[in-house]
Amino acid sequence: KLKIRYFSGGNIVRNIFFAICFFISFSVFGVCGAETRTISVSIEPVKFLVEKIAGDKFILNLLVPPNSDPHTFELKPKQLIKYGNSKYYFSIGDSFESVWLKKLLGINKDIKVYHIDKGVEKIFSDDEHHHDEHHHSEAEIDDELHNENDGEKKHYNYDPHIWFSVKNARIIIKNIYSSLAEIDPDNREYYYENYKLFDLSLSKLDNYINEKIKKSGVKKILVYHPILGYFARDYNLIQLSIEEEGKEPSLKHMKNVIDIAKRDNIKFIFVQPQINSKVVDVIARDINGKIVMIDPLKYDYLTELKRIAETFYE
Repeated sequence: KLKIRYFSGGNIVRNIFFAICFFISFSVFGVCGAETRTISVSIEPVKFLVEKIAGDKFILNLLVPPNSDPHTFELKPKQLIKYGNSKYYFSIGDSFESVWLKKLLGINKDIKVYHIDKGVEKIFSDDEHHHDEHHHSEAEIDDELHNENDGEKKHYNYDPHIWFSVKNARIIIKNIYSSLAEIDPDNREYYYENYKLFDLSLSKLDNYINEKIKKSGVKKILVYHPILGYFARDYNLIQLSIEEEGKEPSLKHMKNVIDIAKRDNIKFIFVQPQINSKVVDVIARDINGKIVMIDPLKYDYLTELKRIAETFYE
């Protein structure tokens, strides 16, 4: 007798659907589940550095959208849920990250945090706005921690712009490589090759900037907000900040800045596009200087560091 078997069209459609979903999941993430191949980072420069080493092996979540101030940006509930699904978080140790991390860990306590700023020598400042860019040694900090007048301790913070330095970037990418090799040992060689190639290009960029600075003869750099502390340290420069304690400068401070700029023939003022201050225009006019826009939050921010050195050599 002829046996006839009937197949359920619903089962066939359902099986095909699951097969397609599995294929897409595996193709995009390499595993079943996006969260196992996802890393969250705070700002675009960090995303740039991580992607240089990770290549296409991980999906990266960016917390702060382009053209946003990370210190004022607020994560929305939907974003918290999305980023909370990340398996890993690569931290540069800025103060704004501690707030977000607390919220992310509240959603997913299993997020593993990697501190990619490890080994970077911080520049300490004696107030939270980093307006005083003196490079305190550990001994100096120990001596000054005790206030002679009332016996209270002073609050020290460090300059958070650690990525805005080629030398620091070389330390950071080494930490990124080590972190990725730990997370995904099967692709260790891939990450190592990316790390070595990128480190070589950073070494060349460091030498290029150093030569440009030396030939220019520049000794001081004038900025509105003190974002070039590590750059200044790298190339033996003195950073002068127009901003005073994180606010618009007083008339006295403005006069001091103008007097120093005129005395030392400083002709460039470096300003972030995120900052809108008429004070900069006034000072530039007074010293017959030029305003140069630089963006420390740009994705490929290394081009900005190169451009700073080339500005001095104009």
